[in-house]
Amino acid sequence: MKKLLVPIDFSPAAKTGFDSALQICNIIEAEIYALNIYQEPINNYSQDVSTLIQQEIEKKRRNSLNKFTSIPPGLNPTDEEIKPTIHTVIKHGNTVDGIVAFSKENNIDLIVIGTKAKHNLWEYLFGSVSTNLIKKSKTPVLIIPEGFKFEKSKNIAFANDFQTDEISFKFLDEFAEMLGAEIKQVHVNILPSDFSDLKEEVIEASDDEKHRYATVIRDKSVKKGLDFFIETHNIDMLALFLPERSFTEDLLRRSVSKQLALNSQIPLLIFKE
Repeated sequence: MKKLLVPIDFSPAAKTGFDSALQICNIIEAEIYALNIYQEPINNYSQDVSTLIQQEIEKKRRNSLNKFTSIPPGLNPTDEEIKPTIHTVIKHGNTVDGIVAFSKENNIDLIVIGTKAKHNLWEYLFGSVSTNLIKKSKTPVLIIPEGFKFEKSKNIAFANDFQTDEISFKFLDEFAEMLGAEIKQVHVNILPSDFSDLKEEVIEASDDEKHRYATVIRDKSVKKGLDFFIETHNIDMLALFLPERSFTEDLLRRSVSKQLALNSQIPLLIFKE
């Protein structure tokens, strides 16, 4: 993992995302691309005047972006740690489409984005930048809740539906190894016919020794089951794999991932096929 992309809109949530990327770069050797995307203003001026206006806008935004991404004294790496290279980039256009395009064009390994602590009705109905990014990005996305203090993860819960193959596990295995974390597989069973007094049990989920065992949690919803597992197993990051599926299955999975992205209290890692 060599390149991290951090979308910046100058909000407190964006600051959380950037600070988290810095902490990750204190663990691994990687570059940070801080990307600010703005909507181009509509005007009736001539082409020359419009160009001057845009240049002035980008100049002010670049100054703000450089200030925003300056490493605060408390986060300066020690002599033994790696001081990351930070690239500041200004673009104009649609935010999510711009992030996806930049990620693809620059071979980004991971997008780190902060998400607001509170969401309005519009975001719940139509999605925030982070939830819409999940839909469109092929690059793994790490969503950090606003105000979360990122530290070296110890336990990553992997919400597994038992359809993940070894190729799909590859990214998560490498990511966990870089952070020095352990992967704990969990499956939430919400089928009424399988409800029992047994809230939690460990089962064999695979023939592969590394990923053999998983914990099954029985609950009324996926989120409630995952919340229970996170609290009882000292989980500090949740990972979710989104495979390509039928339209109906895709809607169901995206609904779960959107709910988690809007409400998760710990970092949420989303990766795809």
